[in-house]
Amino acid sequence: MAKSKREPNEPDKNKSFSVTYVDREHFTVGLHYHPEVELMLIKRGEGKRTVGNSTQIYGPGDLVLVGADVSHVWESSRRHHEGNSNYRAEAWVIKFKENCFGENFFEKIELQPIRKLLQRAQNGLLFTGKTQKLVTKRIEEMDWERGTRFIPALLNILHDLAEALDSSACTPLSDKERTTFKRTGNVKLLNKLRDYLMANYLNSNITLDQIVEGVKMDKKKDRKKLHNFFKNNTDPPQKMFGYINNLRIEDACRELVSTSEKISVISTKCGFNEVPTFNDRFKAITGKTPTQYRNDNQLKEEIINITVTNSK
Repeated sequence: MAKSKREPNEPDKNKSFSVTYVDREHFTVGLHYHPEVELMLIKRGEGKRTVGNSTQIYGPGDLVLVGADVSHVWESSRRHHEGNSNYRAEAWVIKFKENCFGENFFEKIELQPIRKLLQRAQNGLLFTGKTQKLVTKRIEEMDWERGTRFIPALLNILHDLAEALDSSACTPLSDKERTTFKRTGNVKLLNKLRDYLMANYLNSNITLDQIVEGVKMDKKKDRKKLHNFFKNNTDPPQKMFGYINNLRIEDACRELVSTSEKISVISTKCGFNEVPTFNDRFKAITGKTPTQYRNDNQLKEEIINITVTNSK
């Protein structure tokens, strides 16, 4: 399982998009996030996929759209690490910024379905069936070396995904509304604050003063200012410690599905000093007890494995 640590993955600042074909023994990038939307198409390989608070198995044909700033990782199974040449990790990875075609481009009336798609991608979206086959064909037939053709190619892909949004070919991965960051105003401070929280949310004793100092502000003058800044720059508006608890519960969800550790151990590992507090927060956020979540997601993994297999 991926360590419960989220690392920023910095994009090339000179590019608004990137298209990469990965071919190696196993995937090597750990749990990470970045300000770009990502479309991942698995061609070969197997393992566990984590997007937000969802951890499921993946296989060839896995097609997932991940929203900006959402933590994610594809972990290759043990068999990829045993030197067996039959097991390779091959995938198309397309990354693009929401403003790659210009600010407010997707706000246009004609493009509202794609805007809706990008918003829903905050939960991670798995595409199967005819949509998966159509998009796979588009990706593999496109000459991605010719950058000028990327715009219509990407728009066609996003159009196909958007058309499947409310159909059985599209499955949300995370089961709760996610907090997104507004990229207006003081973006530098927002990025600094986001990165500090991502690096320190597992500290069970973290305080507002520590956060203020961590982003190089004055803890005497700027405590309330920073608190309000965070709330005003998240959508939906989110209190800072509510956001921290959401990150902790996402980690707990992954631990519950990917390990057999006791709930008390997971509670401590995910930043909670007391199990009852952990249980209360977990149920408030997911609607389930940790035990219920573990049992339900084990069943979902079996279902998703069948779905991916049938979509080849």
